[in-house]
Amino acid sequence: MKRDFCLSRNAAVHCGAHQLAGEATEAYEGAGHTVARFIGSADDEVVYTRNTTEGISLVAHARGTSGSETASRPGPRRA
Repeated sequence: MKRDFCLSRNAAVHCGAHQLAGEATEAYEGAGHTVARFIGSADDEVVYTRNTTEGISLVAHARGTSGSETASRPGPRRA
């Protein structure tokens, strides 16, 4: 499937008004639907990130425990 995309649908997803971009967008969203169905989730419950660090940061911000907030709190004092 990735080979097919690279050879026949290689265009920017969500960034074009031409036919090839439309086909790339449909293929991308179709893959997202397939992944959501595979993990037993709704399409709008799956979030894709570029890497693990971005994913962890997104979860931390959603929970209200981002690094900037936790780093600014003083820790316990040591003798």
